[in-house]
Amino acid sequence: HQTSDGSTIITVSRLHRRWRGDPIPVPVGVFSIHEGEPSWSPAVDHTRAALMGEFIGLAAAVIATLAVLRRPPWPDVTIRKG
Repeated sequence: HQTSDGSTIITVSRLHRRWRGDPIPVPVGVFSIHEGEPSWSPAVDHTRAALMGEFIGLAAAVIATLAVLRRPPWPDVTIRKG
């Protein structure tokens, strides 16, 4: 693609194969050539990074809940006859 200032833009993608069905194109980045100088700009998927953070937080919450249910942090109060 040519821009109005004479730069050339080349988009780069790869094919992502699904478990079933047709492969889908996934953006990788953009090459831009301006006055003979190429530059690379990667495409960053912020959604994937945010989703990974949510999964890590969920896993930490589940592990903490299981630890508290297994052995509560409060003292064991039992009355024994003896």
